[in-house]
Amino acid sequence: MNKISKYSMPKLLLPIPHRAEQLLPHKKRMCCIDNLIALHDQEAVAEVFLHPEHILLNGEGMLDRCGFIELAAQTAGVLHAAKMDPSGAAPRLAMLTGVQNFIVHADAFAGDKLNIYVSIIGEIVDMSSLLFSIGRGDELLAEGRLKVFMPESESIMPN
Repeated sequence: MNKISKYSMPKLLLPIPHRAEQLLPHKKRMCCIDNLIALHDQEAVAEVFLHPEHILLNGEGMLDRCGFIELAAQTAGVLHAAKMDPSGAAPRLAMLTGVQNFIVHADAFAGDKLNIYVSIIGEIVDMSSLLFSIGRGDELLAEGRLKVFMPESESIMPN
């Protein structure tokens, strides 16, 4: 599998002054990422601070390992929303349909600040395939590949 990291990505536009919630249908606690740090045609970088009450932390203050996938999926959602509507006015229906080659190298904990990198590696009609990596500073914590289905015709936000 190709590795994606802050070192292998093309130069991105920094920073993007949005909160991720503006580009996702997820609101309040369900929006698990904090900020969109960089955005390019095929790539996005988001960040999250894992405060002690973060919804993805377990009872011991550790990020549930499935939480890595949710962070990557929400970052992919931000990327797709920005591509479809750069103003962020109308997030569209997007569904995570698959996860492949998911590897957790190290755990994350309350108090950690994580960076989430996603990159589109292929698109066919309403499907896209993305690589993701999640790090804490220079440490790679998790990586994998996502498949996302995003129909063009159905908005999940009311007009």
